Amino acid sequence: MDITTALWLFPILFMVHNFEEIIMIPIWWRRNQHAPVRSPFTALAKYPPGTVAALIAIIFTLFSVVTAASIISHHLLVGIGLALAFGLQLVGHMVEFLRLRRYMPHIVTAAATFPYYPWLLFKAMHSGYTPADLLLATLGMGVFGLLVLLTSHALSSQVSRWLASH
Repeated sequence: MDITTALWLFPILFMVHNFEEIIMIPIWWRRNQHAPVRSPFTALAKYPPGTVAALIAIIFTLFSVVTAASIISHHLLVGIGLALAFGLQLVGHMVEFLRLRRYMPHIVTAAATFPYYPWLLFKAMHSGYTPADLLLATLGMGVFGLLVLLTSHALSSQVSRWLASH
């Protein structure tokens, strides 16, 4: 499989991971709202499932467009950097799981999909991208991804109100 085909897998794996969150966050929240967990990964748990699903749908669409544009324009480093930055976020999920020693509504798919990201890194390096190129792309797209995440969290109340009114 070439690097372009490998990169097309990223939006699919992103959504697999986020399906676990969409499905399990409401269940987890009902069971744990009286015993709050201090974690940046559970900030959306207090919102209705529709809000979480809408925000994830927006992020999925944005990440899919960025990935597709990077492939179509032959600027693969952009898509690779985005995918690798997301892979680092999965490491955060796994560290949180170890720290809290309890199920969190993202750990199963974080662990299951994580092997893709080192494999993508391996494919990228064997496609001629240097470690420096990959580091810069990952850092740059990590900042982009963090801004998207922070923006989605900042808009979560407004999205929740909008969904409730429609």
